[in-house]
Amino acid sequence: MPLVNAFDNHVNSSWGLFKPATVGLLDHRTFTIQLQSMDDLTIAWSRVSRTFNGRSFLLLRWSPGSRLQDSPLAAVWFSLPGLPLPLHNPSFLKAFGDSLGRFLCSYETTAKFKYPRAPRICVELDLSAPPPPAFVVAFGEWKIHQRIAFQSRLLYCSHCLLQGHNATSCRNRKGKRPAVASFPVTHSGKQACGGVLLAGTPSPGRNNLPHKKK
Repeated sequence: MPLVNAFDNHVNSSWGLFKPATVGLLDHRTFTIQLQSMDDLTIAWSRVSRTFNGRSFLLLRWSPGSRLQDSPLAAVWFSLPGLPLPLHNPSFLKAFGDSLGRFLCSYETTAKFKYPRAPRICVELDLSAPPPPAFVVAFGEWKIHQRIAFQSRLLYCSHCLLQGHNATSCRNRKGKRPAVASFPVTHSGKQACGGVLLAGTPSPGRNNLPHKKK
């Protein structure tokens, strides 16, 4: 119980939720998190930092098959280098995100127009399908080919259906545990979060890390 109480305190004291979340212990390596509002769900899914007690963890959408496979949905951060200034309007950024998946939120500096060279947004994407490297924006007489600079790792294995590695590096194909990609610990940033959306995040895979699930 001390561990689940510590994680409960971590979630409710550092995640910036509007209402207290209910945290439970499903098994020795899996927590459940129940959130009281869809806005809190958006905040939780789009968090940059995924560490607790110095260890990285998975944060995945719950489903009836969650004990056997990971959801392919992930909250992916990316920037739009060189996006024309008239297209920095929040409604345009949301439309761009929704055209690729589901818009979650924009980064604080983007919302405040502090870094117009490359606005940064978070979008729910299905990692089982390769994301596009760019998209076309048609605005009046403008037609722009906009590049996407992904800042989150896009790793999902179509063989074992786990996040954190891809099929080419999957050891399950040879009857072994899948290789898990390591990634650096990042500190939580502040986001200006928007609509009511569900998302997961790319993560190092369930074989080596404890799980935190909603």
